[in-house]
Amino acid sequence: MIEEHGATFRLPESELAKIYRRAHDFLKGTQDAEDKERLLACAMIVIKRLSGMQLHDKKFSFYSAVHELEARLIEQALELEGGSISRAAKRLGLKHQSLDHMLKARHKKLMGKRTPPVPRLKSIIKKDS
Repeated sequence: MIEEHGATFRLPESELAKIYRRAHDFLKGTQDAEDKERLLACAMIVIKRLSGMQLHDKKFSFYSAVHELEARLIEQALELEGGSISRAAKRLGLKHQSLDHMLKARHKKLMGKRTPPVPRLKSIIKKDS
């Protein structure tokens, strides 16, 4: 999977690392030189993907590099905080509304990482009609 889909960004980074760990554990005791070479090649793919965009990349752009880093940090914060936007925003030093706007506008792929929004009550005091 890593050889075919890892370098083409079809696999998310978190899945890529998990797949590599499984392959490493599976092939830990192998004596086959070809398997070891393929595992090493996969390790290089994983390292390149996890290190992020580099200046010498053909399609490098400052804004896409910033966007990629922003997405990584937001994803990490959401995972650490169990999908809570309020707690993730606090961890990132942002306001809830700012993080919510970032998710809706620039990082729609990360919307699945958040817990569903809970509508707030307008008032806790009931008015008599």
